[in-house]
Amino acid sequence: MGDWVAGAVLAQYDALPAKGKPQGGEHSIVAGVVREGPDGAREVVALGTGSGCVSSGRLARDGAAVIDGHAEVMCRRALVRYLFGVAKEHHACAAPGDAAALPVVLDGGRLRLTGTLHMYVSQLPCGDACIHAAADADAGGAEPSCETCETLPEGEPPDAGAKRSAAAALDGAAAASPPSKRPRVAAAAQKDTGARRVLRAAACAPEARPATTAPPNTVDTLVYKDFGDRAVGAVRNKPGRGAPSASMSCSDKIARWCVLGLQGALLDPVYHPVHLATLTVSVEPGARMDALERAVNARGAGLATHRPLRLAATARAFAHSNPAMKASDRVMCGYSLAWWAGLSVQDVTTSCAGHKAGATKRGIRAGQADALVARRQLFALAYDLAAATGAPADRAATYAAAKAAARRAAGTDAARAAFFAHPPFDAWVRKDPALGGFTAAEPRGARR
Repeated sequence: MGDWVAGAVLAQYDALPAKGKPQGGEHSIVAGVVREGPDGAREVVALGTGSGCVSSGRLARDGAAVIDGHAEVMCRRALVRYLFGVAKEHHACAAPGDAAALPVVLDGGRLRLTGTLHMYVSQLPCGDACIHAAADADAGGAEPSCETCETLPEGEPPDAGAKRSAAAALDGAAAASPPSKRPRVAAAAQKDTGARRVLRAAACAPEARPATTAPPNTVDTLVYKDFGDRAVGAVRNKPGRGAPSASMSCSDKIARWCVLGLQGALLDPVYHPVHLATLTVSVEPGARMDALERAVNARGAGLATHRPLRLAATARAFAHSNPAMKASDRVMCGYSLAWWAGLSVQDVTTSCAGHKAGATKRGIRAGQADALVARRQLFALAYDLAAATGAPADRAATYAAAKAAARRAAGTDAARAAFFAHPPFDAWVRKDPALGGFTAAEPRGARR
């Protein structure tokens, strides 16, 4: 199974124009989702690349930028755009028979996606999927690697990642320990995950708790362990230098999707939960998958809405992956891209700012640099869909308020509350509430 999923995603990536792809010695990560229909027909419906995210000190308050530019997250956002498009097409159908060709059916007032979804990622997701038990570390060998991902510090230009090589860090980590006798990812790809373990302040000694009046579980109220902390099963934020990231690791986000679905709050009233059926990753032959099983399946297994993934490995490699390149050539690509079925040319953003590639400061201020998968764009799609279908739509409502109202309307509040109360997800980093304070009626660029 894993080989055909990987092959379909990599073929779709190859078919896209060169814009936003790694050039020269740059590396990146690719993730894609393939829909397999009830008749066996297969189609790549979403794809993303990237390995950077915006620093917590540079988060725009108008929803115009993509904060998390990792491949898995860009792919999921592209899938959300695809789902909005399908819902719009379904509503436009004049008669029930007109919708027969669409990949959805109407079930109890909400759409249900037909067939199954398969995700491919070109390497292990960052975070817990890259951490093996302490006993394995004692036996020798470094833990399997995540990509060298970066939260670029404030003030760095969009191509900053392309100017810093990760070769020294990778070579040092690979040489630090002798090879293990147990099969694992090739030594050239071994290093620490780079993601910081996150703890709730209440779980720490009083002297270790941050002195702040910020809302609970926001980035400034949590405790972050050192990069070398190897506790298994913990939630971690995105890897990177400087201030702690406000984005959770891809391992944690995939675990969340297994419980709450991929559709997001804005589409909760429109779709029944949309779940992945399988997850395929590119690894060396014989590499272990137990950490991935724990990270995406085991941690949420006690929750009522949990849908475990069938995991698969493939030896097919992404040509621009870090391990596939010579150590002397490894430089992170400074761009992330998103593509979904029906989009002719992929949407490209800069990893350090989250805006459309090539955007100028004047364009950003004027609201002309939105990434197509940014929150403000998705909010506008949700409002337009609600208005078209006659559903309640308050254009003056904030993004945060609209999401809360959508969850209440769909009855998904209980599942969400259960997820965030379930250890280790109770230490999930919550973004500052002010970041959801923009509205669909505001002029673009009004909030920075």
